[in-house]
Amino acid sequence: MISIKKLLAKDTEAEHVLMHVVRILIEGIGQHAAAGRAEDFARFRKSIQEAADALVENISPAEILVKAGSVLNALEDHNRRSTRHHQLQTAELQNMVKMLTGTVSAVSAASNDNIYGHSAKSKGK
Repeated sequence: MISIKKLLAKDTEAEHVLMHVVRILIEGIGQHAAAGRAEDFARFRKSIQEAADALVENISPAEILVKAGSVLNALEDHNRRSTRHHQLQTAELQNMVKMLTGTVSAVSAASNDNIYGHSAKSKGK
């Protein structure tokens, strides 16, 4: 098992491994997040890229923790925006289905009235 304390020590090989792991995780979060609205996703990807770019060789462990926190905050914000966008799209689709159902019902009723009304008139003549 790898110890975090060992990874945070001044061992340069461990520092390189830690930096690589953190960078991979940050980039993976950016690549595999749900898209949502295009401008929100672009803003999210930009903040993730900035965090990944800030991971330089001589960064302190405290700064790595701050960057990890900022990535989590960006992910939380992005997920909240994506969820809201999805809810709005779902509500819009539900309203469209209601309108379509009402229209089909009205057209069907009018067609039935025309069919049965026409038959009753022709029998009466």
